[in-house]
Amino acid sequence: METEKAIEKPPPKFTVIFFSYIAIRPLFVFFDDNSLKMRIVTAIVIHIALALKYFLFLYLFWAFETGRLLFYLVRVRQVNKEVEDEWQKFRIVFEKNASEGSIVSRNLLKSDISEKFNPVSLKSF
Repeated sequence: METEKAIEKPPPKFTVIFFSYIAIRPLFVFFDDNSLKMRIVTAIVIHIALALKYFLFLYLFWAFETGRLLFYLVRVRQVNKEVEDEWQKFRIVFEKNASEGSIVSRNLLKSDISEKFNPVSLKSF
């Protein structure tokens, strides 16, 4: 059971690794000095970046093989289709509360919206 759970979702450490790779990329602007010390630092950073890129490739391969990548692409398309309708419903509730002259609190807005929307999609609201 624990093994299946590990395969289902990658650990949060992956996010840190991917952000590290993204943070390294802009550093190459500063590697224009031809001194020996700077060439060594540049070589080390390039090797770290290549290792992180390899790790990114392995993650994408895993996401493709497990179907997570396909699920994400299908889900994003579905959300893009539904977002305009949800925005119109949200705007009606927001404008109603604003026109009453009341300060729109999270609890009031959340309770009004939860009557009109699926409460599962409001977890992060």
